[in-house]
Amino acid sequence: MTENRHAAIVAAALDCIVSIDGQGRVIEFNRSAQETFGYSSEEVIGQPMVDLIVPEEFREPHRKGFARHLATGQKSVMDQRIEIVAQRKGGEVFPVELTVTRSDHGPEPIFTAWVRDISERHAQEAEIKETSGRLSALITNLGSGVLVESADRRVALANRELCEIFRLPVEPQDLIGTDCQAAAEALTGLFPSGDFLVRIDEILERGEVVRGEELPLADGRTLERDFVPAYVQDELAGRLWIYRDVTDRVQAAADLVEMRDAALEASHTKSRFLATMSHELRTPLTGFTGLIDLLRQEDLPLEARNIVRMMDESAEHMLSVIGDILDISKIEAGMMEFSAAPFVPRDEIAQSISLFAARAEQKGLVFTADLGDDELARPVLADVVRIRQIVQNLVSNAVKFTDEGQITIRGELDPVPADDSERRLIVRVVDTGIGLAPDELATLFDPFIQGEGAYARQGGGTGLGLAICQRLAHLLDGEVSVTSEKGVGSEFTMLVPVKTTTTEDVAQVIPSGEPTSSATGDGRRVAVVEDSAINREVISRLVE
Repeated sequence: MTENRHAAIVAAALDCIVSIDGQGRVIEFNRSAQETFGYSSEEVIGQPMVDLIVPEEFREPHRKGFARHLATGQKSVMDQRIEIVAQRKGGEVFPVELTVTRSDHGPEPIFTAWVRDISERHAQEAEIKETSGRLSALITNLGSGVLVESADRRVALANRELCEIFRLPVEPQDLIGTDCQAAAEALTGLFPSGDFLVRIDEILERGEVVRGEELPLADGRTLERDFVPAYVQDELAGRLWIYRDVTDRVQAAADLVEMRDAALEASHTKSRFLATMSHELRTPLTGFTGLIDLLRQEDLPLEARNIVRMMDESAEHMLSVIGDILDISKIEAGMMEFSAAPFVPRDEIAQSISLFAARAEQKGLVFTADLGDDELARPVLADVVRIRQIVQNLVSNAVKFTDEGQITIRGELDPVPADDSERRLIVRVVDTGIGLAPDELATLFDPFIQGEGAYARQGGGTGLGLAICQRLAHLLDGEVSVTSEKGVGSEFTMLVPVKTTTTEDVAQVIPSGEPTSSATGDGRRVAVVEDSAINREVISRLVE
């Protein structure tokens, strides 16, 4: 090789090439060496190498070793690749990979060192080691059984939790290299069926991520499994299996379901009991109110008439309370029956609110109804009984809680876009009563809520009326809403869906010109079917 070619190769080499003579002086220092150590060629040629690139604490051992080699030919580092440290011009010590060769073709030996800066590699190895340590600590303390298998289904990593979950009497490191298929087959006795291996084969065939898959064990425990395939550059590198013992969680969830079912059953039992008792209470009270009606027909002294009037008011209040309890109980027990029938909204709304006109007049209130919407005269199909109940409750509340000013009832039938056969019946009850504060509005539709202060004192009752209205509306796929301001008044809105129908359907329900009363007044006999003797007596007296 010519000198020019040799010089070109040395200059272009990526590794540092440093040559010294038998005195240890630098005779060659290529471009990579200059860039790595920070010296120019002029600074180092002819200078002792040991004073330039060997850290100070290693210089004396280097001199002794170099002299010993020259004297005895002993090769301690010659012709082998080793890792040591070197020093840059600025004093920075860094790791290098070193290979030294000797040439004896001249008058004195020449030593050439091939030096590679491995700082970056060491940093990467340190980072990998740190990451591996963190990963190992994480897997060890994860609280889940971890199994990492290689692409050829050999155990690459396992932790102690995995051994404990599957009752394996070995250390985790003893599993390394084990055939995963054989290990799975050995575990089939832990499972109540043979699906364990079948499911593993399915997961491996699909190669998709699995999360939170529950596995019941024969000993009553429940495991949860995750599976994640690992790919490197689109090549399968391995698989991660994670197993967790979720027995306590599954049992807690089952206990909660059992408690919920028991609570629901208790609630339904209570509701059925209240519904039955309310019905049983209503029967004798009906007889009681009938007897009061009979007394009012007698020629009684003034004081006795006042007593009968108060008895009548108390009985009516009691019937109202029992009616509310019966309704809310039926709703909660799922016993409330609904039946759609054709009706004319304007007629039903007018009839419902007319019941409260006299009472509003007694209080000096302006009581008006805006039912001019022509659509309200159009027959519709819905549960008129429940709609009437909601409207009457809202109007009754308005009269009850308004001492001065006015009450206005507005009705309209809104079309629902894209479906003219279904409409929305909207009734708004607006009053200038005592109004409600925002905190009262938040709980207004809860059962047994009557508001606070003047609202509760003035209203009385059970606090069930609005709760019943809201629930009835929801069961009709509608709603009851409210806007209110303390001291100004309130606006309650009922919105329920109805179906359009025909006038002929309404006529079939209430034939025109036919009497709706069973009283004939022509002396014919009437059969009274009633299981209460008192009620039979009352009815007999009333029809005489």
